[in-house]
Amino acid sequence: MARGRPRKNNVIRDASGKSRGEIVDFSVIVNQPHRRGAKDPRSQLLGYPLGRLYVETRISEDQLKAGDAWAMAVVAYANQQGVALHSVRSGSLGERISAGFYQWGADDIPRIHEDEDARRKREQRVKGRYDSCFEALAELGRIHGRGNKIAIAVRFVCIEERYPNEEQLGDLRIGLNAIHRILC
Repeated sequence: MARGRPRKNNVIRDASGKSRGEIVDFSVIVNQPHRRGAKDPRSQLLGYPLGRLYVETRISEDQLKAGDAWAMAVVAYANQQGVALHSVRSGSLGERISAGFYQWGADDIPRIHEDEDARRKREQRVKGRYDSCFEALAELGRIHGRGNKIAIAVRFVCIEERYPNEEQLGDLRIGLNAIHRILC
């Protein structure tokens, strides 16, 4: 009579029969429409619109870094304010952050045993980064006669994780260049 739990069929085993991990099925990932035909269909960059724009060479590496830094700043500020950020259409921003996709700056991490003065300074730095970027995006909109379309395009792609149309792509590039000068 067999004892113990049943053996898993979908694992790799060594010569002695010891499990060495489950076999990962990448077929679902590789068959996603936005990954088809890509040089590396398993790339993490293909998992979100900003990364896809970079892989497609429609934005530069500096713009990618700026978009990721902007997303990080917005999330840090939203967390500080107690505001839920993810949209109904896209919940993956929170998943990427919890999985360690973004490298958080030391200013963004709340401390358990933090005195009031240090907490206030940290919150001011987070708010300052957010405000600086937002003001720069608003100023760009005024300079280029685009109103708030540049800020909307940056939010649309970096925060809401939606793929931009051609008009939004131009606004996104302008906005990411400004954010790069501030955050990176």
